[in-house]
Amino acid sequence: MRAVVRATRLSGDAVEEKLGTIGGGVDVVLRPRRRRTVRPYAVAGIGLFAADYTSRIPLDQLPPDPFAEDGAHAGWSAGAGVAFDVGAFEVFVEGRYESVRSGEGIRSVPVALGLTFSPSRY
Repeated sequence: MRAVVRATRLSGDAVEEKLGTIGGGVDVVLRPRRRRTVRPYAVAGIGLFAADYTSRIPLDQLPPDPFAEDGAHAGWSAGAGVAFDVGAFEVFVEGRYESVRSGEGIRSVPVALGLTFSPSRY
């Protein structure tokens, strides 16, 4: 089990809309029992998310605001990854499907590359 904090920002010069989210939650990680050099795993979690949505498009041409309701919104995610050791670090690559329930809803498929430090390996 692990606690997570996520933040995203989707924008760009050619994009008329901007969406940013921040949230946190709890994930359950399922890994093989045997320690291997390369370790695949599955992950699933729940959490709460808040977002801001801005647009330069005229109001009468906007799609429905995915976060029309203020406050935190429940979300869930599920995915898979692979981890391997590099010295005192565990490097991981993970992909997941995320869904946040509010208004029209937000769905995304982020891919993460990260490090986990574990001094107990030495």
